Amino acid sequence: MIPPRAEDLLPLDHAIAGEIQALLAKAGHYRSPIGVPFDAATRAALEQYGGVENLEERLISPERIDPEVLDYMREKIGAA
Repeated sequence: MIPPRAEDLLPLDHAIAGEIQALLAKAGHYRSPIGVPFDAATRAALEQYGGVENLEERLISPERIDPEVLDYMREKIGAA
């Protein structure tokens, strides 16, 4: 898997952070409040999920997310 380019990463604004938290909660990796800013608990859950789904190389920034990872999560978890 090729790591994403830094300029392609999306900022973890409030809306994206909440969506990621909701998806991770649905997948059983996040147990903290949804809708809070992207924090250490969210990062830990995302890294745990990334390890399970073999996405580690695409999780390269603590303040941004690869749009391919977000799309993958939406497709895989959102459909569950």
